[in-house]
Amino acid sequence: MSAPICGPDDLCHDGDEGDPCVFDCHPELAPFCVDKVCHDGSDGDPCVFDNQCSEAAPHCVDDLCHDGGAGDPCVFDSDCADAMVCDNEVCT
Repeated sequence: MSAPICGPDDLCHDGDEGDPCVFDCHPELAPFCVDKVCHDGSDGDPCVFDNQCSEAAPHCVDDLCHDGGAGDPCVFDSDCADAMVCDNEVCT
């Protein structure tokens, strides 16, 4: 079955990035359902919690996934990549 997930629009979807969702998305293509849309948790994708972000962009700050690189928003030093610090809510 190529479209096993029933979205909030009552249509079948494959659960890929950008597909509508209620809870379920494709576990490998876009495993996170945020704001009723499937996402893969990459840099710039919406999130509520860190666990809705990918390993490449593991920090959820200001409701978006970030990699914690220079210039990314932060609240704590842990919101920034290794060897970076949070200074005035920006990773430096």
